[in-house]
Amino acid sequence: MSEQQKRELELLKAVADEPYENAKVKWNRLLKALHLSRTYVPGIKEILTHGKWRNQPGPVAYVRKAAVHWAVRHGLADIRRKPGKEVPTAWTSSEHDSFDEEHRLISELCEVEDQRKPQRLVHLLSQEVLDREVLSEAEAVDWEKVATLAILDPGERIVLDLKLIGLSWREAIAACLAAEDRKILNTAWRRFDRHKGSVKQALLTGRPQHILRKGSVPGLELMFTEGEDGRLKIFFKRVRSRYRFSCM
Repeated sequence: MSEQQKRELELLKAVADEPYENAKVKWNRLLKALHLSRTYVPGIKEILTHGKWRNQPGPVAYVRKAAVHWAVRHGLADIRRKPGKEVPTAWTSSEHDSFDEEHRLISELCEVEDQRKPQRLVHLLSQEVLDREVLSEAEAVDWEKVATLAILDPGERIVLDLKLIGLSWREAIAACLAAEDRKILNTAWRRFDRHKGSVKQALLTGRPQHILRKGSVPGLELMFTEGEDGRLKIFFKRVRSRYRFSCM
């Protein structure tokens, strides 16, 4: 574990059991590291309480991603809307509450009929759309495990994360902070589209996919920042390590 990772872990531990009002200095340090505002504190608190972040290789990156997902799901964060345009009904927070983006993605990848009707995971299991091996102890899809089984690189994993938030390619590209970020995301999205068949098979079988991928790609971390209008923008931080594919 690097020194930066150790510092990030200490930041999370420092506020894990503390309400914001009782530890404002510590919380503000964490929010600065996450590039998020106080709006996200309830979601961060819930994520810290669950404790899954403790076993992540990048705990701050995990909490940041989960907090944004939580805020979008609860209608507290806006990553899609454009100034001067009305928001289509399908993009409202109530729609996010009634239609689970996770089920939408599973339906898209596994070609489930009647995608507009969410189905519980137990029904997807009974229809052999999902294999139980890809479920966590909490009976939820373990997308980190799915990404590993499908041999997704860091950029493709980011695309998977953005899809789980509910973003299409067009929406995600529009939300990028700068031209370089759009270029990085567009390239990663194209790779994901080429390899999404392996994601489908990982969901269906729960087994590692025997595909050949050579070379390496830069390590990436998904970042968010809030604009003056309060809307989230996407950007990327390159990490030192490169992701090397193992031939299978």
